[in-house]
Amino acid sequence: MKRFSVPALFIVAAMGAGCYKNPTIAIPPPPPSRLFVSQFNVGALNYFSQPFSAASTPTTIAAIVHPIGIATDSVGNLFVAVGNGFDMFAKPATSTTVPVNTPIAGAGEPYGALVAHNGNLFITDAAVNTLSVFSTPATAPTLVQTTAIPQFNRPEGMSQDLGGDTFIAQEGNGTVVVLAPGFGAAPVPIAVLTLPAGTAPVGLASDSHDNLYVADTNTGNIQVYTPPWATAPRVPAFVIAPPAGLHSVDFLTMDPSGNLYAAYESGGPANVAIYAGPSFSGATTPSLLLPITDAVGVAFAP
Repeated sequence: MKRFSVPALFIVAAMGAGCYKNPTIAIPPPPPSRLFVSQFNVGALNYFSQPFSAASTPTTIAAIVHPIGIATDSVGNLFVAVGNGFDMFAKPATSTTVPVNTPIAGAGEPYGALVAHNGNLFITDAAVNTLSVFSTPATAPTLVQTTAIPQFNRPEGMSQDLGGDTFIAQEGNGTVVVLAPGFGAAPVPIAVLTLPAGTAPVGLASDSHDNLYVADTNTGNIQVYTPPWATAPRVPAFVIAPPAGLHSVDFLTMDPSGNLYAAYESGGPANVAIYAGPSFSGATTPSLLLPITDAVGVAFAP
């Protein structure tokens, strides 16, 4: 019997070593569970917790002077565009979280905020027609570049498609500028989408099929466009009309299931509309309105 003791131990050890060398299975993070909403005129950052209902009530995180666009990074830190730059709220943002302010030299009207696929933070400035790029915003925001290109005319909301193209709404001239991934310090747009006359695009969102959703603050409509993208006048594939009584639609966001959330700045006591996705059409109506007034920015985070 002793002749088999060493091989047996060797087999057990080898099996153990083999198990040890197997790659660790990454457990995905939980889906974001809170919808954050900024109120520009009221001056507050709030959130709603899931599940949402008509009885949901917002929780106020902080009083902020003129908060506008909201972005969140992969771990749930929040970035809110404010008058001199942006505020960062470390995850999990609560009423005791002290925001870290990062000013942007020469800022006039920081408006849109987007955390790009590569983790960089983008901030648009509608007053001075610039796009500022910051690296590693979750730890120590470092300015990479501030870009101004001739096609900018009140740049505001942003989105990215699956390939990393960046879409930037231009409220001043009714266009959407499209920049390629890694666009550099002096970018040349790969496309400029000219929207129907009278459109004032503010918020943007991109879905899992790379369709582009454009919030037209003039009409309150959400215009939906399909790829490919080229420099040319565009007609939306269809339009989602605003809920009765609401107008001045601002920012948009989508959750992982493809539901669309739209912030309407004025028109009633329930100004965030939820449109059940992932498929939409010109007949789409809200499945729910969340009770908050003066809604401007929307974004999801844990």
